[in-house]
Amino acid sequence: MKKFLTLSLLGAALTASTLKKYLLCGNHYFDELILQANLQQTVARLRRYRADGELLTDSVIARFPFAEPGYSFLLTTSADKTKNLLLGFESVPSSAPKLHAIVFDERWKILSSLDFEYPFITQPFIQDDFFCFPAAASNVPVQLANNGEWLMASPSRTSNNFLLLHFDGKTKNGWHIYNNETNGSAWTVVDGMLFFDPSIKVDGKTAGGDIVTDSSFENYHLVLEWKISQNGNSGMIFNILEDAQHEHSYETGPEMQVLDNSGHPDAKIIKHRAGDLYDLITVSKETVKPWGEWNKAEIKVYKGKLDLYLNGTNVVSTTMWDDNWKALIAGSKFKTLPEFGTIKKGKFGLQDHGNQVWYRNIKIRKL
Repeated sequence: MKKFLTLSLLGAALTASTLKKYLLCGNHYFDELILQANLQQTVARLRRYRADGELLTDSVIARFPFAEPGYSFLLTTSADKTKNLLLGFESVPSSAPKLHAIVFDERWKILSSLDFEYPFITQPFIQDDFFCFPAAASNVPVQLANNGEWLMASPSRTSNNFLLLHFDGKTKNGWHIYNNETNGSAWTVVDGMLFFDPSIKVDGKTAGGDIVTDSSFENYHLVLEWKISQNGNSGMIFNILEDAQHEHSYETGPEMQVLDNSGHPDAKIIKHRAGDLYDLITVSKETVKPWGEWNKAEIKVYKGKLDLYLNGTNVVSTTMWDDNWKALIAGSKFKTLPEFGTIKKGKFGLQDHGNQVWYRNIKIRKL
């Protein structure tokens, strides 16, 4: 069984340019992965030794186009020991670090090399069940954990913790129907999309309901794409409190409207059109695409600041939980719901409004 060892930067054997070393122990040999600073680059050098210590190979296997301290890098392996993942976090002024990810096979041949600006991690290698290594310790600020749909990478040298919900386009893992009112079979996964099909019924009733995340979120950035059917209606509901006292997700969670503005009757109502903060604030500019076309939506919540984006435009900007927010609710259809819009850490849901709707590339980053 392979084991990893991380060597302290305080060791006298490390050169001035050496940032970090890993030892990967096998049955007949062991590999030494060395990360070295080289001008404005970081070089990954691999040395393979026989069990008796004889050096077999010494070569550069990868380069990162930046120089960072050793704690900005993390090596981990897949559960089946056939792939190695090397992560590097690059500092970016006034923004979250940029993530560089290189996947190797067991012979250290590069399988993929990918960069992520946010990072939003959606590529298939996340599904290879990489586990956390090294174990969390005071001298290992970067950690990685993954259970299939979730990846967490926490560079503690910054204020950014990357906690991402990743819809893999294959399963509904991480999701369930609000209050488990149905088996949810009307929500299907088709060609990488989460699709609501109202024609699917159980005992004569649509097997739908709002589908919500298993986990709750606070201070986050959500991104997804949606496509609505002709005359269709749906919605993205956030900061949901799910419990037996609230029959519906909308009783606590505000909604970013998903709508065919050209055909659904709700489009005639101000603050009910696509992109609106439903029944509270209308969009500053209409950027929605026609039914049957993909729209990119974003919801940012950070310390009460709420921003909604539709197709790259900031269409709603407000502050939650202050006096103005309370006044907005008091003037809305939600005024009789005491906990509506008050939840600071809640779940995210997609609305069953009885019409066909498609969602894809669903990602949540913790701010």
